[in-house]
Amino acid sequence: MLNRRLRGTSMSASACLDFMGAYFIADIDFRVTYWGCDAQTYGPPERCFPAEAPEYEVDAIFLHEDRAPALGPMFEATGSLFDVLAGCDAVTEAIMEKIAEGPPSRDDY
Repeated sequence: MLNRRLRGTSMSASACLDFMGAYFIADIDFRVTYWGCDAQTYGPPERCFPAEAPEYEVDAIFLHEDRAPALGPMFEATGSLFDVLAGCDAVTEAIMEKIAEGPPSRDDY
């Protein structure tokens, strides 16, 4: 089980998004609030429990054109655009893949 001190760990991920033929890169800043746990499926029934998924909060999403990432973000998503993007499958998948890699090592700080 991961150390409780790792709750609130800030991380970032990227996802490719397609808006009606225009491709964008979303840079996502998020915090892991709970790392989840594996299921316990052996032993007495009272000691068994299902797996729990990680939990996270998206702090910011920055969009830039796929063909010009070196130019930096075009803009930060806010309001209802932020809400839509934070719930987008591509964004969720990118975050879950990053969480699956585990917490950053101490060398990353």
